[in-house]
Amino acid sequence: MLYIFCQKVVRSELDKLGLHYCFVNIGKAEIVKNLLPEQLEQFDKGFTFYLNVMLYS
Repeated sequence: MLYIFCQKVVRSELDKLGLHYCFVNIGKAEIVKNLLPEQLEQFDKGFTFYLNVMLYS
């Protein structure tokens, strides 16, 4: 169940940034194009938010 939640969060964050990806799996996501530093930072912030909510709720 946690695995499915994490996949959805990663997909959601990638979609928010408008990034195209081939697949999302445990600990891995294959993105079609290289990320700009700003996009990587935005993705990290979004994923960290969901992780904190999950851990401290």
